[in-house]
Amino acid sequence: MIYKNAKVNRKSLTEAENTLWNILRNRGFMELKFRRQHPVMSYIADFYCHELKLIIEVDGEYHFTPEQKIKDKIRTQELSAQSFHAVRFSNNEILFNLENSMIELTLLINRLKSFYSSPGGEGRVRL
Repeated sequence: MIYKNAKVNRKSLTEAENTLWNILRNRGFMELKFRRQHPVMSYIADFYCHELKLIIEVDGEYHFTPEQKIKDKIRTQELSAQSFHAVRFSNNEILFNLENSMIELTLLINRLKSFYSSPGGEGRVRL
């Protein structure tokens, strides 16, 4: 079922997701392969880079409700427990502050690349 939902989600990206996808697609950002609306565990990640176990989420308004904040926190903890690295941007950050969002993402990716290329680089990195 999750794979079917992911396929449906790929056809209906938000404006912010589409903006970010245009940068990430076809190894267009730091030569990394990203997948969009990709199943990870029991979740669907907006964008996922397998090489770095990096999940990028682009959050719309409903993510700022108290109930959804709790769900997102639990999701992030569960993913982190399995050595995934999640980063969240709001729609507004992508649409109106894209340059700073990409700088933040670049810094994170550089840290992850350094971590995974170092001896014994399996496991978690503090973000």
